[in-house]
Amino acid sequence: MADAAPSAAEAPCGRRGVALITGAGSGFGLLTSLELARAGYTAVAGVRTLAKAAPLLAQARAEGLDVRVLPLDLDDDASIAAAVVAAEAVGPVEVLVHNAGVCLLGAVEHIQSQELAQQFSTNVFGVVALSRAVLPAMRARGRGRIIAISSGAVYAPMPMLAAYAASKAALDAVMDGLRLEVRARGIAVTTLHPGVYRTGFLGHSDWTAADQGADSPYAVAFANVQRRNAESVAAAVGDPRAVAHAVCRAALARRPPIQATVGGDARMTRLLWWLLPRRWWDAIIARYLGV
Repeated sequence: MADAAPSAAEAPCGRRGVALITGAGSGFGLLTSLELARAGYTAVAGVRTLAKAAPLLAQARAEGLDVRVLPLDLDDDASIAAAVVAAEAVGPVEVLVHNAGVCLLGAVEHIQSQELAQQFSTNVFGVVALSRAVLPAMRARGRGRIIAISSGAVYAPMPMLAAYAASKAALDAVMDGLRLEVRARGIAVTTLHPGVYRTGFLGHSDWTAADQGADSPYAVAFANVQRRNAESVAAAVGDPRAVAHAVCRAALARRPPIQATVGGDARMTRLLWWLLPRRWWDAIIARYLGV
């Protein structure tokens, strides 16, 4: 841990305070940690294992940014409590970024209860637990920003992605309720809905598939969805730093947005979902995915 980040005694907290980011070992979390550090925050980056933080720390050192790393497992209440204590020891947590998440791919019929529970444990229950841990200090100071990275998948749930979309829809509902509960206490809550970017999320260790079975009636559809997902990522042209920039804008804005859609594909999906009759939408998806 000594090589991971300077201690509170070794370096002062950033002029804007501390930004605590989950899932910071790669993808949006890594980019967001760097962007917030560039904006003047001390970025306290939570990762499940410290070894995952090597690329983030290398980039932070190269730019001379104040980025610190600590272990944070959203499925472990003790880890959450310890991480918040460690972050507050560096300085006041002014910004909390919920980025960590897992994705379960598979037909609803094949998803086991424990798999669904794991999906919600990380994507929803852990978010609530971490928010609960930072809110007392934010309320006492009368200020704070909580920013959740949800998904464009909530606009139009796709076959084989029902569990993931459901967890992100639940995350949205939690953030909306929380936003109304804390708005009078100087705390703003923003939810971001990114589209598809090349972040390494597909094929990542946090992307799992339910056991379809060799004789599954959904085998063809499952394979088609996997193929289309891979093609979407390969064809993605957007810069994933757009999500980090959106987080930073929400952190710094005098009046941060309630929600924001990031990425042309997510905006188009949202528009078509609202404009097209559901039967038309179903036909388009069925033809595209071969289901």
